[in-house]
Amino acid sequence: MDYISFIKNVDKGLLNGTYLCCITEPYLWDATKKILADDVVGQNMLDFNYELIRFEDLTSKKFENAVETLPFMAEKRV
Repeated sequence: MDYISFIKNVDKGLLNGTYLCCITEPYLWDATKKILADDVVGQNMLDFNYELIRFEDLTSKKFENAVETLPFMAEKRV
């Protein structure tokens, strides 16, 4: 999904499932993280429901744990 489609899906509340982000433009990555934090998860439970894993540090176990972990007192986890 491109950035514009991502924004449209967030606005319509259609962002469901699991997404891997591969963004090479630093500005778009910063903007995407802000949108995820503000509009998808919400600032109230962000500390519990936001996890950043760099690809260089990713192991199969880390990925599996991140995908299987349910949101804490929220509807979404990022």
